[in-house]
Amino acid sequence: NTRLLLKRGDTWTLSTDLIPDVAGPVMIGAYGSGERPVIVMTVEENVVTMLDAAVDWRFVDLDLRKPGTTADEGVAILHPKTNCLVLRCRFEGFSGGLAHYDKTTSESFGVAECEFAGQYNNNIYVAPDDGSPPCTRMFVLGCSLGFTVDQHLVRLHTDKSLLSHNIFQQCPACVHHLKLAAAPQLLPERPYKNNYSLVSDNLFINPGDCAWILSLGPQDLDTQALVENVIIERNLFDVPGKVAIESRGANGVTIRNNVFRNCREVITIGDGVAGFSVWRDWGIYNN
Repeated sequence: NTRLLLKRGDTWTLSTDLIPDVAGPVMIGAYGSGERPVIVMTVEENVVTMLDAAVDWRFVDLDLRKPGTTADEGVAILHPKTNCLVLRCRFEGFSGGLAHYDKTTSESFGVAECEFAGQYNNNIYVAPDDGSPPCTRMFVLGCSLGFTVDQHLVRLHTDKSLLSHNIFQQCPACVHHLKLAAAPQLLPERPYKNNYSLVSDNLFINPGDCAWILSLGPQDLDTQALVENVIIERNLFDVPGKVAIESRGANGVTIRNNVFRNCREVITIGDGVAGFSVWRDWGIYNN
């Protein structure tokens, strides 16, 4: 039941990362009136690197910044654990805003009402490492997800995810606005899927040079990396000259009640370069 509250309108600088290693509930947040308190990382480090014991933490009303925006600028919050909540925070200038790729599975963590502005690789990157199970029950709600130089605005490999009421935009050179992928399976007895994803009520706009907006499929054309049970509904894709949805291999996909405007192509199934396509049980209707 610990709270660390920073005064709104003030600025702090860090030259080493914070490393939580105790269980919560713990909140790092703000008090007073005015703009969010600003935390500036002055070196190529993460702001927060969470260890396995750091479950049940909350980060609320913070403005996390790193001058530079290069591939080596660290991550704002690395390896969020079970019951971690990131609420009404802002991220700018990191290699990644929020990332989870270690061997410890996190459950029931999410990001809500946050602003991502100017990361280099990914605003949000969640994927298991070395054949470990994916994170479960993750949500991204009501966020503004814009401008990454490389990679994706959001990339997820999860078991049960919800992405709703977000704005995906301004991607000058990234690969996808949203990629739901599964990593190659290094251990055959662990066929972990990207399973049960709901993508609803989002805006996909201002695509920049991003050619494929929403991607469903395996990482690196691995036929054992399965993406299954995805619902894409009530989204607006206003992406002039781009492909709205592309899949290199996904099963059990429903695309319904969306609005597509100005797209070069609405849906593309299969990979034109490698000729790879594994898909079944698709339903496309009322768009």
